[in-house]
Amino acid sequence: MCGVFGIIDFTEKHSEKFIQEIFQLGMNQLEHRGPDETISFSPKKGVLIGMQRLSIVNFKQGLYPIVSNTKETFSVFNGEIYNHL
Repeated sequence: MCGVFGIIDFTEKHSEKFIQEIFQLGMNQLEHRGPDETISFSPKKGVLIGMQRLSIVNFKQGLYPIVSNTKETFSVFNGEIYNHL
């Protein structure tokens, strides 16, 4: 099963380095959840999103993040389409 982790901090009370360290600690805790791929990105300042991916049905289109056509919306999620065949 995949693992998803994120931090949102718009307070600017903490240094960017501190936020990155906390984010990395969180991602390390999820390492066992998805050995196939590690994804992390920051779509804007104060927002960090990451995922440990377990690829059961491995489609090349299954890579994260999922990005909207306008490139304004980013997403990672633990989802599966059942009975897709």
